[in-house]
Amino acid sequence: NDYGMGIVCLPGGNVLISGDRQGASGDYHAFYAKVSPDNTLVFDVPITDTYNSGCKNIHLQNDGTVYVCGESASALDPQFDVLFLRVDTMGNVLAENRIPYPGSEAGYDITALPGNRYGITGFGYDPASGENELLFTIVDAEGEEISRTFYGLSGADLGYDIQSDAEGNVWMSGFITHADTVFFALVYSGASTSIQTSSAPLLSLNVFPNPVVSCFTITCDAPIMGVQLYDMAGKRMTGDLTGVGGQYCLPEPITPGVYLLSIRVRGGVLWEKIIAG
Repeated sequence: NDYGMGIVCLPGGNVLISGDRQGASGDYHAFYAKVSPDNTLVFDVPITDTYNSGCKNIHLQNDGTVYVCGESASALDPQFDVLFLRVDTMGNVLAENRIPYPGSEAGYDITALPGNRYGITGFGYDPASGENELLFTIVDAEGEEISRTFYGLSGADLGYDIQSDAEGNVWMSGFITHADTVFFALVYSGASTSIQTSSAPLLSLNVFPNPVVSCFTITCDAPIMGVQLYDMAGKRMTGDLTGVGGQYCLPEPITPGVYLLSIRVRGGVLWEKIIAG
């Protein structure tokens, strides 16, 4: 049994397909393939170094680089992890990464974000609820996870599709099992200050003073679970900043410039641009 799960069109009429293929032992392996306009198979690249895996969707960059997301398990760890592949249009796997996390997880769709980062949706294991929830994770070009956010209620909730626009907004759709309803939300707004989901109101956020000399205060409608600092290329500069009563301080020394604060709250991640120095 073979399954085609994602497809992108290339110049000249060629297409790339990603999916799963059943092996002789009954397990499945991810693959991606290229097909010409006359239906000739140009190449077929299996990802066979796993116990069980599958490619769910595929994204084509303007420079010809292709990113694939899916799921992957090993004989030592039979629970699925999110699978990330960076490949080219010639049949070469440039980067391959699995995002290890407790519980079973899978990436169902992928989209480009500013700063050479990528957003993946699917389902992930939320330790807070002990359930599989809608997952929104941000990874870099090597598939290393930068941040993750869970959405949903009790029960197994799934994110199926993720899309980004020219302004850097990211929209995600899926299914909420407990409420038997469609999930549709703005889950990421680049450097803006609001996240809206189907189960939470628009959250207000304020960071002051800004520009920041050394320390600053954050006020938010929702309890803050953690704050991290990124540069404008998407590189995380620190672990969680230490805060007391909403007051935080930048690490020292820090090069003057523009940075992003990643502010985690239950059900979302808020982003705020700050000027340091």
